[in-house]
Amino acid sequence: MYKVHRLVERRTTLNSRKWENNKTFIYMENIFKIVERKRNHWEEHKYNSNKDKYKICTYIHYYDNETVPFYIGQGTLNRAFNMNRYERTNAWNNKVIDTNLVNVVIYKIDISKSESLKYEQELIAKYNSTNNLVNYNTCNTVNSQLRITNNINKKEIACFSLDGKHIKTFENIKQAAYEYFTSVSIISKCIKNNKPFRGIIYWKRI
Repeated sequence: MYKVHRLVERRTTLNSRKWENNKTFIYMENIFKIVERKRNHWEEHKYNSNKDKYKICTYIHYYDNETVPFYIGQGTLNRAFNMNRYERTNAWNNKVIDTNLVNVVIYKIDISKSESLKYEQELIAKYNSTNNLVNYNTCNTVNSQLRITNNINKKEIACFSLDGKHIKTFENIKQAAYEYFTSVSIISKCIKNNKPFRGIIYWKRI
């Protein structure tokens, strides 16, 4: 079993204390290995990671001390607190230098999927003018702001409200399906038939 040290104290056990500066120093074979301690948003927000993780919510991400959000999202509470870079967009990752500095605000929780989408759209519209959102292009309508094509070889996909306002752009259809709790085939059918998804948004390849 690894022996764990604090740099300013004698040897102690692995789980006995919180480490200074969010770092744990693991001593193994005469080498100190620094392990970054991840921020626990579940504890901060007093939610149960087992009972509450599948509750639907609309959430906001702020970075460090910024007073305007850089990301608006919706999905499960588990998604809101997920800081795994492999499951976030390139734009999100480019913004976030240190995931421990991401502050999460749960705007609405324990709501329906359609409600979470509605609140997400409202927040995106509210904060669009700040030019700080990484999940929103500064375009407002399908015809004047984006050139939409049905070319299936294009990877990027965007969703729009029923009145044509751009909501969010995804790097690929798989990412969009993950975000909206659906399958790639369902989104593809919506695009092919030009039918609204769940009666509230349209999908388009860009």
